[in-house]
Amino acid sequence: MLLALSLLATPAEAGDPFIAQAFHFSGVCDGTDQVEKWQIDGRAPGTWYITPWLPYSISIVAIELVKFSGNSDPVGPSFWWMVGSTGFSSGDTMLFMSPTEDHVYREFPSGRTNDLPAGPVDYRVSHIDLHGGCLGGGPVNFWMTLYYYPNTPARG
Repeated sequence: MLLALSLLATPAEAGDPFIAQAFHFSGVCDGTDQVEKWQIDGRAPGTWYITPWLPYSISIVAIELVKFSGNSDPVGPSFWWMVGSTGFSSGDTMLFMSPTEDHVYREFPSGRTNDLPAGPVDYRVSHIDLHGGCLGGGPVNFWMTLYYYPNTPARG
């Protein structure tokens, strides 16, 4: 599944080596903003955000979001979805998904990357989160894929 998701899109600077990291979010469509309710695979319960996970800083050049129900029950009607960040150069919003979309992809223009510092850091300093809500009481799941370049001494 991760391979299939990482093949859906390619950042603009595809000639350069980049890395893709996917995160699986799961929740329940209860009519409220899910931002502080998500369970992210591989993260401790109650960890609804993605903090810098690498020992070096990174520059995110693209982001992809795929919504699915995770079982045979359809996701209830969505209100909206938005990926936010404390480190994005144009403010909190990195990506929007309309109520009728199941897949969105956004590349950031040169000089407008989302830079995350080396981790670990407290989530109040730097994090990425997923806002939005849906109705119906059923499950809702997302794959969020971040495409980035490492800011190591070789890349500066």
